[in-house]
Amino acid sequence: MVRKRIGDMLREEVKEPVAKEDAPETNDKTEQENKLQPVNIPATKSKDSTEVETTIDELKQLLQTAQKTEISLQAQITDLKSQIQDQKKLTKELQTLSTHEKKLKTELEEAKQTILKLAEVSSKPTAKATTAKKTSSLAPAKSTRTEKLPNYSDPAERPNTTLGNKDIGWFD
Repeated sequence: MVRKRIGDMLREEVKEPVAKEDAPETNDKTEQENKLQPVNIPATKSKDSTEVETTIDELKQLLQTAQKTEISLQAQITDLKSQIQDQKKLTKELQTLSTHEKKLKTELEEAKQTILKLAEVSSKPTAKATTAKKTSSLAPAKSTRTEKLPNYSDPAERPNTTLGNKDIGWFD
């Protein structure tokens, strides 16, 4: 409701100077005098002025809150921009890591292939030797040691193996 009244006041004030300009020109001096003379405002000015002052105060408060929100939003924007830059850096790092990983995988595959080829090449000439080893491994293992080991189940039969100072080479 207050806004309608302010709007009405503004329209009335705008209409009055326009009406004076549309009047036929009689004398330049009278026009200048009319412009210099204050416009008569109705007696309801005190009521309207208090309403205008309250709306001005409200608008100032709204302006302050809007400025505060603008500042907070600008801070959020700068934070988001920095986060975006960080994310871009991380994506670049990930891309370089993924390309490095792909290179390593291809090198690994090449190394596997060369190892398999070398294994095939080295196994062909010794194929006869491996078949001989396989047949010998199937046969029971023969003992290469033919001498009999002494049985020392009784501690009295065991030889004395303690070393003395003379055996070590210590002389006092």
